[in-house]
Amino acid sequence: MRGMNDIAQRVSDSTTFKLIERVVMLIVLPIIAWGVNALTERMTSIEGKLEAYGTTQATQAIRMDAAERTLNSHSVLLDQLRTTQQNQGYRIDRLEEIAKDRALRTRPSGAP
Repeated sequence: MRGMNDIAQRVSDSTTFKLIERVVMLIVLPIIAWGVNALTERMTSIEGKLEAYGTTQATQAIRMDAAERTLNSHSVLLDQLRTTQQNQGYRIDRLEEIAKDRALRTRPSGAP
C-alpha cells in the first residue's frame, strides 16, 4: 500500500503531470462551461416555445368558446325565424279560409 502511495505522490509532484493537468483543465473546463451554457440556452428556448404553445392553446380555446356562443345564438335566431314563418303560414292559411268563407257568403243566390 505504501508503495502505491509513494508512486502516486511522485507522479502528482512531477512537472510533467502538473503540465498535463493544466493543459487538460484548460481544454476540459471551457468545453464543460460551453456545454452547460448551450444546455441552458436550449432549455430557455424550449421553455419559451412551451409558453407560446400554451398561449396559443388558450387563445384557441377562447376562440372556440366564442364560436360556440355565436353558433348557439344563430341557432336561437333560426328557431325564432322558423317559429315566425310557421305563425305567418298559419295566418295566411287562416286569411285564405276567411276569404273563401266570405266569398261563399256574398255569392249571389242565383250564381252557379
